[in-house]
Amino acid sequence: MKNDLLEPVLLQEEDFLKISDNKVGAVFLGRILHFGFRFKKSLILLCRLKTKVDKVINLLSYTLAIAGILSFIFWLYLNLELINYRPEELLLFYKSDHPLILAFFISLIFVMFIIYRVSEKKASLKRIKKIKEKNNNQKSDYRQMSKIDIYGSLSDDFLLILENAYLLANKLRQKEVSTIHLFWCLLYSPKISNLFVRLNVDINKLTDLLKKYLAVDKRASGDGKLMLSSHVQEILLSAFVDSYFNRQSSVGVLNVVPFCYQKNPILKEILYELEISQNKIENAVNWFRINEKMVADYRIFRKMARLKPGGNMNRSYTAIATPTIDHFSRDLTVMAKYGYFEVCVAREKEIRQIFEAFEGGQSGILLVGHPGVGKKTIIEGLAQLMVKEEVPSFLKDKRLVELDVSRLVSGSSPVQAQERLLSIINEMQKSKNIILYIENIENMMGISSGAEESLELSEVLAETLSRQGIYCLASVSSENYARYLEGKALASAMTVVNISEPEMDDAICMIESKIAWLESKYGIYFDYNSIEETVKLSSKYINDKFLPEKAVGIIKAAAVKNSKLALKDESKKVCTKHDIAEVVSEITGILVSKVSESESEKLMNLEQKIHERMIGQEEAVSAISGSLRRARAEM
Repeated sequence: MKNDLLEPVLLQEEDFLKISDNKVGAVFLGRILHFGFRFKKSLILLCRLKTKVDKVINLLSYTLAIAGILSFIFWLYLNLELINYRPEELLLFYKSDHPLILAFFISLIFVMFIIYRVSEKKASLKRIKKIKEKNNNQKSDYRQMSKIDIYGSLSDDFLLILENAYLLANKLRQKEVSTIHLFWCLLYSPKISNLFVRLNVDINKLTDLLKKYLAVDKRASGDGKLMLSSHVQEILLSAFVDSYFNRQSSVGVLNVVPFCYQKNPILKEILYELEISQNKIENAVNWFRINEKMVADYRIFRKMARLKPGGNMNRSYTAIATPTIDHFSRDLTVMAKYGYFEVCVAREKEIRQIFEAFEGGQSGILLVGHPGVGKKTIIEGLAQLMVKEEVPSFLKDKRLVELDVSRLVSGSSPVQAQERLLSIINEMQKSKNIILYIENIENMMGISSGAEESLELSEVLAETLSRQGIYCLASVSSENYARYLEGKALASAMTVVNISEPEMDDAICMIESKIAWLESKYGIYFDYNSIEETVKLSSKYINDKFLPEKAVGIIKAAAVKNSKLALKDESKKVCTKHDIAEVVSEITGILVSKVSESESEKLMNLEQKIHERMIGQEEAVSAISGSLRRARAEM
């Protein structure tokens, strides 16, 4: 589990080193990463020819396999009388010398060949292997470090793009494959072109701007061998590290784009002209990754739904029945298994804190945060991880159940409520495969049997937790924690994990995870700018709620509004920044022009704004405005 809890890190400039005259490496987890493959035009063309031949062979195999199966079906049709009167003789069909049966047997050879090809391809998809971390991370010892060639970790799609970049540089007779060559070829990937469409970039305009930089240097290399530039090698190494920490099976095109922007000032300038920043690219890439994760999770949960027990049984089918727990709770792992929960994003730190607290010997963990920051989403994300078994070993094969406190106490006296809680605790201690979750745990405070010196429900739970008898997760708002729990026995028995309002980029990722469902439900298309504007305006103008809940409310309202307007105007199917500003204006009562005006526009028109309230003083107003602009730009 150690590697699973590593903090994601990016390679820094000091991590790169020069292995030889034309080769760059990087220190990573005590190893040296490098790209060891050398491209050749003849080898690329030969490999592509082989790929085409393989496709022809596969197509022929599928055709013959299907033809053989159809032959057998046709033979059955010809022998309908035999099926009706003597069906047992069908088992002896292999003795028939009919040409259709012969064709069927021949097709079985191709069926087995197809199965072999499919299994071989599936085995080759997992290309990034887990690296055992080493303490030795000194560059001075890099000659003694073991080396990892990342060439074998590239996905087929990205390898094809890298080959195209090499062929492009070779065609232009340039001395090395540069970042511009690589980025140009990336734009022909459907995934990357869709990425820039989401960013509101005109692909034709972008390619026109790139064209004049493609043939800047036409000098051939000294030894006649076309090499990858040092920046391209650094991009590949950084992309490998990025894909490693994202637990991907191979390095894909989405891993590469952000580092192209970082490594080439010309490309940075071109994209800046199109109002694209590094931050926007990274958030848009995360959007595509979130969608891929949702699809992958759906497939995993479908598989788990077939294989994992649906009740209180563990994998050894020896768990004890828990009737009281089943009556007063709902099983979150079962709900996660059947896909009831949305994906949990940008909360890796908080989930890691929960794991570390449990591993450190704590029995109870209390999530404390403002309403709407996503405490329940974290619990649902934990349930999904438990279903996928991407958790520490002590949490594997466990059930995460949510206790319904209102049902526990309703229609019963305090004494009966305590008896129910004790019965639940007893079942948990016996079964040993249950993690209890209590939402709004302050609702258990103050409920006692009424007898002198009797314990209230929260104290019963606190006493059990102090003896480490059960595992328990709970949540409470910050206000209610200070009002009801702080300084009490229950708070002392539980480790507090603070759930803060997400930062700007994290909030954008959380909204991005909702977009696929909204687009599907309402038939509306959202671009990246509309999502970014939602988070910015909700943070600026709505102060009585918290992210991400308040931003989710705005984006849903915009989807509903635009879906209705789209019935009359097709252009409204695309939700823009202006549409978001209108929704915020309706919620807050602030004029749309005020809401949609950006800070840069205000600063640029500062003199005009001041002169609306002041007559004359041209020099002073100009000096103050210039000073404010410089201060805001940190110059």
